[in-house]
Amino acid sequence: MVLKSPTAEIWLEKPSPLICLCSKTHQKTYQKSTSFCPSKSKEISAASPHYPAQKFKTREAFIESSPDSSYRIALRLKRHFFTKLAVQVIIDGIEQGTYLEFPQFFRTTYRISGRRVTGSTWRGFQFTRLNIKEPGPGVGDYVFNESQHCEGGYVKGYMESGDAEPIDYMIGKNAVGSIRVNFYKVKGAIKEGDIHEGYGDWEPCTTVDEIGALKLGVQDVTTLGPEVRCRLAETWYSQFDRAHPFETFVFKYRPHDVLEENNLLLVRLTRFQKLTRWVREALSFPSKVPKGWGGKGGKENDSSFAV
Repeated sequence: MVLKSPTAEIWLEKPSPLICLCSKTHQKTYQKSTSFCPSKSKEISAASPHYPAQKFKTREAFIESSPDSSYRIALRLKRHFFTKLAVQVIIDGIEQGTYLEFPQFFRTTYRISGRRVTGSTWRGFQFTRLNIKEPGPGVGDYVFNESQHCEGGYVKGYMESGDAEPIDYMIGKNAVGSIRVNFYKVKGAIKEGDIHEGYGDWEPCTTVDEIGALKLGVQDVTTLGPEVRCRLAETWYSQFDRAHPFETFVFKYRPHDVLEENNLLLVRLTRFQKLTRWVREALSFPSKVPKGWGGKGGKENDSSFAV
């Protein structure tokens, strides 16, 4: 299932268990991950000395996480003829990168597979099971390191300028177990050199004690895979039209047993799907099978059988 809005369509992809490598490129093949219990709401930002509190639209869903499984974020941007957009990715409360999108006359689709750690290398996103150990040296509550936000990103700009307060459910320990994609409108953008220097590395906390895990409320976290070479990218500095996003998408990832325990393994139908089901059921007529008889595809002692 895909989270949709007038701005974009977003989904998560994980490696296909059936075909691991493409025969031509010898690379992993991916498939869409199922999203559960999608919903819409409005979130509010924190007020600051320079900016009032702002409301923005949120679309969210639960996603199943599999330990030691890589994943990537797929985005399909709608046409935006005259507006520059900034796409910000925040995973587990850490900003991973912000990407500038110029006006487009056609829909564009691309994937964000990992974090660019240097100018020419990146490390892929992957789910990792939180390691729970007995209390001891170096083992305790989940350690959140604010310095690991990406270099040149909007969050570090927040901290340096003090213009706006980061939102605690987006940035920080409260956001562990979530993948968030924010959209901003860009007022202006300046190209600064041809080579992207990278966002810097990220080493999240993966070992806690039982109390720390209980407080955190999740069993999986996101870590980075091995370093892989990639192409150089351009560096742009952008000015946003307001301090907080106008739209955001959130995937809350949990293991299968946690989703099952909380009755979250449901795929809610859209209005069109509900209408289609209603029409299909309305057009199906019961067959003339006497009560108490078995029938093809039916059950005993059931008086209605679909034709």
